[in-house]
Amino acid sequence: MNLPPDPACDPRPVANQEVAILDGDREIARGASDGAGRITFSLPHGRYTIHPLAAASGFPSPPADQVVDVGAEPIELPMEFDTGIR
Repeated sequence: MNLPPDPACDPRPVANQEVAILDGDREIARGASDGAGRITFSLPHGRYTIHPLAAASGFPSPPADQVVDVGAEPIELPMEFDTGIR
């Protein structure tokens, strides 16, 4: 029997999740998401690793690192942290 998913389990913004920006092995920036689940960084052109950090409690668990090329145009990079809610 397949039940429809519970709407309470739909993806939603998560506040206070930290993300580090790495240039090679060096951390160059770190920020935490706001109440709308957004973080904004201003970075010079280049290639960076976006490294979502795990919360002390282990939840929500972060997605995998992502490598991005930053140019003149702003980019939006959606991430989904797994809150464990099913």
